[in-house]
Amino acid sequence: MVAARTLAPLFAPAALALFATITLAVPETVGRERKSARANAACLQPEATDAGVVVSIGETGDLHLADGRLITQAGILLATPHAPLSAPHAQLGTLLGMELRFHVLQPAPDRWGRLSADILLPAPVARKDVEMGVDSGAEPAYTLAQWLVDHGMARAAPDASAMSLSRTCMTALLAREEKARAGRRGQWRDQAVLAADEPDAILAKAGDFAVVEGIIVSVRERERVTYLNFGSQWTRDFTVTIWKKNRAKLAAAGLRAVELEGRHVRVRGMVEAGRGPLIDVLTPEQIEVIGTE
Repeated sequence: MVAARTLAPLFAPAALALFATITLAVPETVGRERKSARANAACLQPEATDAGVVVSIGETGDLHLADGRLITQAGILLATPHAPLSAPHAQLGTLLGMELRFHVLQPAPDRWGRLSADILLPAPVARKDVEMGVDSGAEPAYTLAQWLVDHGMARAAPDASAMSLSRTCMTALLAREEKARAGRRGQWRDQAVLAADEPDAILAKAGDFAVVEGIIVSVRERERVTYLNFGSQWTRDFTVTIWKKNRAKLAAAGLRAVELEGRHVRVRGMVEAGRGPLIDVLTPEQIEVIGTE
């Protein structure tokens, strides 16, 4: 589970020696060719509005800057520490000492002191992929979130931060995750999407982030909450809840609960233990409609 607090840094300046084999080139602004990122052009601010040097990295991937600020990449959650290769934290270690350019998505820190941001991928990191002949199967990444998702080191998580990415950007990130999953990269080498008809397996992820796929058997709308049921035994089977305050956001994105019955969907979010396992949907990007039964 990703802890909802700022944890002690895993990487401090002294840890730079651990990455002696990694060449840290002089920091520079990533100048991506527009033609190679045309499909993602609407997903990123024209240019970064802020910058800072990374001095340490927290257990959950939060980046501590030299000026005292703490930033977190919006729209993703790192793979859990037990994921194959424990790659996320090792790879993030390459950012130590680098200047990052980013766009802050919220005016003030959250209750853990973090600023949610869209972070540009440093050019030395992008070049390293090219030099190593890494093919992620997606358009070249130009943000840290895209790079981590491409390599299977993070999952798209629309509800992971106080201020997430735009809907356009989250949709693009979900598509990149699909390619990483199909290519069995990183965490997807031995972690699969959970089946909605296996509630015990989902319940085992209580308190953690999960991606669940299945067919919505029935939809029940109450005054305060809507239930998307993936089985007939509501005390045991997997359920998705949509609270009244979030209905309008989903409807505006074309997701109307009454029209989802019988649809094959993929849902992502934090698993809660209710009468059965459940995920509370806050944003439309948490539900992907795959097809009909």
